[in-house]
Amino acid sequence: MKNIHMFNNQQCTSLTANKFSVLKQSAFTLIELLVVVVIIGILSAIAFPQYQKAVEKSRAAEALSIMKTIKQAEEIYYLTNGDYTTDFSKLDIDFGLRTGTNSLDLKAFKLMLVPSAGGIFLDAYRKGGINGSDYWLNYMFDKSSYDSNLKSGNFYCSSQTKKGSELCESLGGVFVGGSGHKRYKL
Repeated sequence: MKNIHMFNNQQCTSLTANKFSVLKQSAFTLIELLVVVVIIGILSAIAFPQYQKAVEKSRAAEALSIMKTIKQAEEIYYLTNGDYTTDFSKLDIDFGLRTGTNSLDLKAFKLMLVPSAGGIFLDAYRKGGINGSDYWLNYMFDKSSYDSNLKSGNFYCSSQTKKGSELCESLGGVFVGGSGHKRYKL
């Protein structure tokens, strides 16, 4: 049997069971709230690593784009002077960033022009150096005897971890070998 009562100008129904009156209310129980929180936690645990991969891939793509600009400036320098330089200040580019003679500090990367036996490398390392990074990017201007897997005129992504290898592959890298670390041609 149903009775209708008025409380604060609102109509609500009450159920009569024996002599006790129980109000029917619409609210979430603690269990329902906990289930929702657990579901949100599981979804965020799945999504966050994918978000981190996407951010890292965009940082690497930015560094690669800047490396291509430096490569073009080095080629112009080579056509003018007959040799490549390891000094960023001699190149006809201005990033508006702090530069050293052979290094350029980006937000997430450090770019360096490194002389090696028979050539010059353009390297991009994540801040923290090669040992603190899962991967790094390379470009070689001249033929070098440093690594037979490297061919001048190509961009490479090198990795020493599985996470770095996955990133190199996501940038379109094709595995070409390597000693001590994996190298991918981009």
